[in-house]
Amino acid sequence: MLIRCATSADLELLLDLSVRTFREAFEVFYTAEDFGSFLQDAFNAEKLGRELEDPACTFLLVEAGEETVGYALVRQGPAEPCIQGLDPIELVRIYVLQKAVGEGIGPALMEACIKVAKGKGACTLWLGVWENNPRALAFYARCGFMDVGFHHFNVGSQVDVDRILVKDLSRP
Repeated sequence: MLIRCATSADLELLLDLSVRTFREAFEVFYTAEDFGSFLQDAFNAEKLGRELEDPACTFLLVEAGEETVGYALVRQGPAEPCIQGLDPIELVRIYVLQKAVGEGIGPALMEACIKVAKGKGACTLWLGVWENNPRALAFYARCGFMDVGFHHFNVGSQVDVDRILVKDLSRP
């Protein structure tokens, strides 16, 4: 397994991986119209290209053998009001293809995200996760994240509740 930073040359790979992993995780929970609308807004080449060029954004790619099986996005920027930790940074996305789940990729990718966050001077890593995603909630709890609040997350016209989780990076 190799985890590396993505570059602008990875745009098409990142676009494909973003759509594939999001479909695997969430498509069954939404109408085709809402899901399609979200995918067009969130994972289009123009938006991902801007994010790849933005110094506040760090994309990580996980390669296992000849295939890229996961990715993450860590982004500096404003934090949710419920975040009380010092120097927060957001873990915007962390996804692994279903066929690679259980291979230790998620924990390795999380450790790489923590390293990126610390390298950018963050003391707190935060994220939003859908309250109806027990597998992800359990993963984040194992990684030491604590629930501190919520925000709303729109997928098309559907409004969901995301739990806001934080990890104090000064603790193991």
